[in-house]
Parts: sequence; structure tokens; C-alpha cells
Amino acid sequence: MASDAKSNALSLWNDTESQNNFIYYLLGGFLFIFILCFLITRILRRKEPNVMVLTSLEDDCFETEPHTYYIVVVSTSYLPGSSCNRNIKVFVQLEGEHGKTPYIQLKTNYAGQNILQRGVTDLFLVKVQEKIGKIEGLIFVMSTGADKNIPWRVRCVKLYNPCTEVTMSPSVKFMTINICTDKETLKLVDSSLEEAVTKAEALFTRFSLNIISLYLQPIMQVLFPRLCSCTHPIQLTT
Repeated sequence: MASDAKSNALSLWNDTESQNNFIYYLLGGFLFIFILCFLITRILRRKEPNVMVLTSLEDDCFETEPHTYYIVVVSTSYLPGSSCNRNIKVFVQLEGEHGKTPYIQLKTNYAGQNILQRGVTDLFLVKVQEKIGKIEGLIFVMSTGADKNIPWRVRCVKLYNPCTEVTMSPSVKFMTINICTDKETLKLVDSSLEEAVTKAEALFTRFSLNIISLYLQPIMQVLFPRLCSCTHPIQLTT
């Protein structure tokens, strides 16, 4: 009786169906697609922004005069090789209607971390005197030293006022200067850069970037490198 039940159970399955390998190829295809989607999501994931409070290189402070705070939002491209070299010092200056701020060095307060890295949005809190008026532009100055190639690619630069909750898109300029030591860095705020700097070909236009184009941007850059102009490499002019 037990042998009859066993034979009936086995007869429910066809021998040819048990030898069909299509199901294994199907499962393998689903597994490959899952791993591929996971890797793409991992590579293009949005990282946590670095928030740093910046202080001016000058000795004086703004406590005796009215001041306000601005957050400089700098987004670096997702393309490979877009990070800024850790040996390059980066300074920013805010241009107002009635004056300019001193040059402020952008740096991290955490050991082992670098700013302006690929796919990262860095937030810099800056204290600005109110007497310079409405902010109209930003100037980024990079010290190249012996390195004449700056691989940093900017995706977007914005200025946010926490008091008024207004986000602005001021004009942005990129400049370079050859300084290497800390002593020369301190002289930056006292010297006129009109003759010392070299302007880079990086005056970029504002653009809107939705989530779809954000994920398609690396693929479009590989397939159509001449048509993609969403990122702006910092290249020195001779």
C-alpha cells in the first residue's frame, strides 16, 4: 500500500519537466538584475552633507557690527574623478552691493574627511557683515601649487539665508593662485588678486536637475560626452 502511494506521488511529475533548466536561467537573470540595481543605487547614493562653521583668516571679528549668516551650498558632480584634490586649498569670497567679505578658507573640522568630494553636497555656514549689502556673487579661489590640473567638477552652487529662508543662485567665478605654504595663505586676505590670479573657464549657467536626469547623467556622459554640459570642469587657462 505504501509503495502504491509512493508511485502515485512520483507519477505526478513528468521526467522531462524535472530536467528543464529554464527555471535556473530565469532565477539567475533575476539575481543578476537585482545585483546590478543594488550596485547602481550604491554608487549613486546621496551622501550626508558636511556642515562646517567657517571663520575668516583675518584677526578681527564682526561682533561689533551687525552681521548675518549665509549657508553656501556646493554640490560636486557624480561623475567619476570629480573630487577635489585634498592638497588644493579652496577659499570663497562673497560679493555684495557695497563691498566684499574677506577670503574664507573652506576646510573640514573632522580628521580624515575631505570636502568637495564626488557626489557630496557640502554646506558651509558663513558670517557676513550686513554693510556689504545684498550678496550678488561668489568667488572661489583655489591654490594649485605644483598641481596644474584641477579635476573638481561643480554640479551646483547656491546661497541660502536661514533668517529669510530664501535660496539664491548668485553668479559664480572660479580663480586659481599658486600658493603652497600657510604663510602665503595668510597673505591672501591682504593682497590684491587682480594680477596674481588666473581665471578659469568655469563661469557656468544655472540649470534644473531632476531625479531622473540625476541617475542618467553618468550614462549620458559616457554615451554622449559632447552633449552633456551639466557639470563644469575647472581647467586652467595659460
